[in-house]
Amino acid sequence: KAPPGPDALKLARTYAKGHAHRVAFRRLVAERRRAEFKHQPQTLKEAVVDATGDITSRVLKHFGTPLNPLAPLFQPVQRALHAVARGQRVVRALLRGKDDPVATATACGTLFALALFSFFYTEFLHAHVLVALEFTRRGVVVFAYALGFLLLGPQNYVFAIFRERRRREHVKTDAVTTGLASTPECHLACTLQRFWREKRRRRQSFAMKESVCEKRDAALRKRAAAREKAAAAKAHSAAAAARDRAHAQMEKAN
Repeated sequence: KAPPGPDALKLARTYAKGHAHRVAFRRLVAERRRAEFKHQPQTLKEAVVDATGDITSRVLKHFGTPLNPLAPLFQPVQRALHAVARGQRVVRALLRGKDDPVATATACGTLFALALFSFFYTEFLHAHVLVALEFTRRGVVVFAYALGFLLLGPQNYVFAIFRERRRREHVKTDAVTTGLASTPECHLACTLQRFWREKRRRRQSFAMKESVCEKRDAALRKRAAAREKAAAAKAHSAAAAARDRAHAQMEKAN
């Protein structure tokens, strides 16, 4: 067997080198995958950080070492800048319309509707709204004046005079009654008056209760009579229908 030539040896070396590179790349990918599966998020915060892609928080927490002594000082600044940049990216994507055309179209439609409403309001409704607000202001002012007049007006002086007069009359009546009731005869007369007054009040309340009961009984009797009348009319109609059916059957038989 003839020995291989230099071209065959070169081709074999190239193939072996490529095969070695492929094997090394596959091992590296497998090791990275095992490392990713090994370091899964254990808490809700880590899961949110991994889902949102907060690169700064994941990177900077490994650099609080003497290699980067300013990391604890600038870490909050980088986080704030990252939050601002994230909002700017969202606004840019919304304005460009390439990432989410539906959201861009919805925002444009909303702004267009708002512009139409602003035009319609400024051209047709603004004057009416101003008139309505002016009438409302005047109504509130008039209501406040009326309420103040009713609560703190001059009629309270007249009401106070009448209340004082009635109080004096009651005082005089009580004084006269007390003076008359000082003797045994007047005391007996006052007692009889109170007894007959209480008896009259009870008689009136009893008569009122009797009238209410009579009205209720009359309504019940009226309802019962109406039910009986309806039942009699129903029975009469049923008997008439039965007679008509019997007459029709007799005519059919004949």
